[in-house]
Amino acid sequence: MKRFTKQLLLASLLLLVFGCRTDDAKPNYVIEAEPQYSTVTAEDIPDVVDALNQAINFGASQGSTANLDHVTTPFGEVSMEDIFQVIDSLDNRNYTFKVDDRDNDPFTFTNLVLKKREDGSIDPPYLMVYETDSLHKEVFKSSGFAMNRFTGLIHKRYLQDFSSPQRNTANLGGSYSSIADGCGDSSYALNGEGTIGVINDPGTVNYWNDPTVGDGYLHCEYSIVPVVVRCNCKADLSSQCYCTKYVEKTTCSWIGPSTSVNNGSDCPPRESEEIGINEMSLEDYIRSLSLHEDYLGRDPWTIPAYLWQNGLINPGMAGVIDGFLETINSVYTIGEFILAWNPFNYSTRAMEIRWATWRFVEFLNGVKDDPQFWSQVWNEVKTEFGKYIDDTVGMDAQAVYNQGKLLFDVATLFVGIGEIKAILNGTKFSVAMVSMLQKLPTALSKVVFKAKNLNKLVQKSGDDILIQTTKGSEYVARISGDVMEIIYRGFGGNIKNSVDKTTTLIGRWSNQLEDIWKNGLALQGKNKGGFNILGDPPTGTPEEVWAFNKKWLEDAIARGDDIRVTADPLDINNVYFNRENISSTHFQSMNSLKSYLINISESSRQFEQLGFYGKEIRHLLKNGYEFNPITKQFYK
Repeated sequence: MKRFTKQLLLASLLLLVFGCRTDDAKPNYVIEAEPQYSTVTAEDIPDVVDALNQAINFGASQGSTANLDHVTTPFGEVSMEDIFQVIDSLDNRNYTFKVDDRDNDPFTFTNLVLKKREDGSIDPPYLMVYETDSLHKEVFKSSGFAMNRFTGLIHKRYLQDFSSPQRNTANLGGSYSSIADGCGDSSYALNGEGTIGVINDPGTVNYWNDPTVGDGYLHCEYSIVPVVVRCNCKADLSSQCYCTKYVEKTTCSWIGPSTSVNNGSDCPPRESEEIGINEMSLEDYIRSLSLHEDYLGRDPWTIPAYLWQNGLINPGMAGVIDGFLETINSVYTIGEFILAWNPFNYSTRAMEIRWATWRFVEFLNGVKDDPQFWSQVWNEVKTEFGKYIDDTVGMDAQAVYNQGKLLFDVATLFVGIGEIKAILNGTKFSVAMVSMLQKLPTALSKVVFKAKNLNKLVQKSGDDILIQTTKGSEYVARISGDVMEIIYRGFGGNIKNSVDKTTTLIGRWSNQLEDIWKNGLALQGKNKGGFNILGDPPTGTPEEVWAFNKKWLEDAIARGDDIRVTADPLDINNVYFNRENISSTHFQSMNSLKSYLINISESSRQFEQLGFYGKEIRHLLKNGYEFNPITKQFYK
């Protein structure tokens, strides 16, 4: 178990060692003059990086930028490594830089793009912001964040005003005339299959009128296609390997009064048609989200305890977190986990494991960096949490920690591993965790919680929850959805709860109610959806005990509980503990028993000889209850 969680820490190391995935396939399209693709570093393009410095002023001195691995800008950290270079058919060089936009969200990422033209001039930089459509996030994630499965909006954002009237750029969706003349920010959509994207009106994207041709417009379609790129291998920076990257390709048509052309290179004036996409992969996010430095060097299994021992979270919440750690171990085996972090494994299962790892590490860091927020989360959980651990009030922190861990264990039984996996793969870990606890059926969760506290064996069997006294023994209760069935071999057979009310059980204590109580299958008092047994009466005289018992039963009557018996009310031995001078003829039918019991006074000898079950029967009959021999319930 501990070995597995240490793999969470190993993940970052694996990502530093491995990076690009290989792909023997070639690009699935051909253009007239096939462009060239490669990855470069700042050291390879010092003039471009210096031009970038002049444009956005990130503070490096002239000529020194080539030695930087990243630069900090108002819109994020720009990586100076793994720069995607596309040399197009016009010998223009398009450079795409990764930008860490600091939102820790792989469904939105940003690129910084510069174009160095054949004559050596460099256009002003601009940002390309990719935003996944909310309805298509799962598909995008399952594909390994493959950009040809991207569905969403792409936003182009200029960083400065500029003027270059000779250069109209079809694939950017606007002209370089000037900001005032319409060269502003724009957005367009892609459909997730790497084929066509449009702005505003599907099928038509109109940009400007060209007076040299007459009234008309430029219609552009966009697609994202995979390409094979020669890049630096992370394992050995001196070696070369091939990676799959993505290029945004534009096809344009000039629509005018007397002309219509369909080849991008014929669009007047001629312009390059491709820019590279340097997406922030999940590995980038994992790398940027290594465990908080305060966690480093610790045994991973001590992190939850560290959090509450240092006052960052409540001990109970720390126990819940510990439960998540153990559940990750049960959901993802060590072998699966290691295989998932193989950089060449882009299966759906691998991406699920990577994603869960990243979210959990992000969660742990959030706890460390924002303890105030987690105090608020605890307050939200506490209302739900407290009803399961009322009996731990006054316990020390370690005991509350253990109860928090037990609560999570109970939660997994009801919501299932699928729900836990959904939380690990979700975007709001804390909110999902609170929601999970709030979904638990209160009464049945209390039963399971109590049973586990009594060291009973509780386990899943398909969609059901089974409670056993010991391993290998027959189960004593089964929970199916919101229905609990107590396996009872005595009078009336198995006992089922009422979902919308408390089910109160009365009968003989020894070997009947006692067994149900000691197996943790009932609580004492109001328990909507569960069972109520007087399992913990006060000590005292028989009169004092009956006074308590009577009040307990009157509470059940007032609530309208279902009242189920576990012993035959027509068996004199169940009703009387002292049968002296008590005739068995009173027990021939419920009518004769009722006539007899309701007519004896509480000051009589016959009343004193009644057992507590007998007194309960008498009290119900005197309050207008009848007995149903089929359901074995008293009803009114």
